[in-house]
Amino acid sequence: MRATILTAAVTLFVSGPCFATQAEVEAMLVQKNGFTVVDRILGCDHKSSDDQVAEMFEALKGKLVVATGEVTKAAQGEIWLKVRPTTLIGDLIVTMADKRSTYDLEKGRTISVRFNLKTHGGCLMPFSGNNGVIIP
Repeated sequence: MRATILTAAVTLFVSGPCFATQAEVEAMLVQKNGFTVVDRILGCDHKSSDDQVAEMFEALKGKLVVATGEVTKAAQGEIWLKVRPTTLIGDLIVTMADKRSTYDLEKGRTISVRFNLKTHGGCLMPFSGNNGVIIP
């Protein structure tokens, strides 16, 4: 059931007819801007019922995702990323696998991070992830 609802949500996200399998959906998530798929179907602008969103998030929880965005905070092994241009502070907080990897990061720099999706975010609270790794 979860895979069907998630596939339906991604079908709505992608323009034109789309019949994506669960594996194809997961492949989308690890592309350079895979987090935008998550944000579009589960974030602030979603049109689904709260029950559908909760079920879709459960299907995505723990999945590998890649986000590309501007660093707004980097400290103590956490990175705050601003992915949407209208966001003030951050759409995503990632706890890094190597806590020292945030030491040399500069605010304002655009980076890509691969991580496991941990908690659901939206309009007021950011999404979160763990086991983050900065990728080229």
